[in-house]
Amino acid sequence: MSIATTPNYGLKKPDGSEKMNPAQFNYNADITDAELYKKRVITGASAPTTATVGVKGQFYLMDDGTKQVLYQCVAVAGSVYTWQNKAPCITAASAPSSNTVGTIGQFYLNTTTKNLYKCTAISGNVYTWDTVVPDPNFVKLMDITTSANALQVDLDVTGIDLTKYSMLHVFASLAVTPMGTATALYAKINNSGGYFAETMYNYSNYFRNFVAQFGCPSNDLGIARMDISGFTPVGSVVSGPLLIKSCGAGYSSGNYARDGFAFKQLSKLSDFASINFLTNSGSVYIAAGSRFEIYGVKR
Repeated sequence: MSIATTPNYGLKKPDGSEKMNPAQFNYNADITDAELYKKRVITGASAPTTATVGVKGQFYLMDDGTKQVLYQCVAVAGSVYTWQNKAPCITAASAPSSNTVGTIGQFYLNTTTKNLYKCTAISGNVYTWDTVVPDPNFVKLMDITTSANALQVDLDVTGIDLTKYSMLHVFASLAVTPMGTATALYAKINNSGGYFAETMYNYSNYFRNFVAQFGCPSNDLGIARMDISGFTPVGSVVSGPLLIKSCGAGYSSGNYARDGFAFKQLSKLSDFASINFLTNSGSVYIAAGSRFEIYGVKR
């Protein structure tokens, strides 16, 4: 017949008519011993390693005199023990820097942008915090807000491994100063242009000194977007080539919009170094507070 057990740990409960069974007694004793041992918190001055003995579910408190970090044993395979950092999530109104103290595996929430970061490496007093992206195929690569007026804003993309992405999405929210004085806003790649066409004109084989022109004549405020693709080499073409689809809108005394596309050939993909934004006048500045974002679409 089946024997009754306790709801939490499955201890065996023989009824009053049964004789004492040593096997059942030992079974209950083993479970009780194991569960009580889990409640014992191990302490140490350094983080646990795969050689730190414990049982699954047990906690380990590291106290090095300056901070305390809690770990939990989540797996045991032979003599290899896996300890998981159970440190609480740090919260602050700005993004973490390399000076933001944390522990490997710890999370950090920027309460302003709602971006989540994770500490992935520590070298001395330098802490590496990587963005935790909800969609692993869509990655924020850059987010810059200008702090001063500038004739030109250059986005350095040399740190982006373009071989990992099929497309870059570039977004710009910007204003000019003096307001109402610009007649065009341009974008370039490596400070040079390409074969650009507006959909209303449909030029072919026509080189221009930019790869995008946004629709903000005499603009006070402009919104621009560029989609850059062509990072996959085809045959002997090692640079792509690049296809740039652009659109933009602006407002002055009325509403303006423009879209177009461009083709740009590089000798090799690694030559792609910068994306540049500027107006058509040396006396008109892109205003402080303009924001530029780059997102990558992974292969």
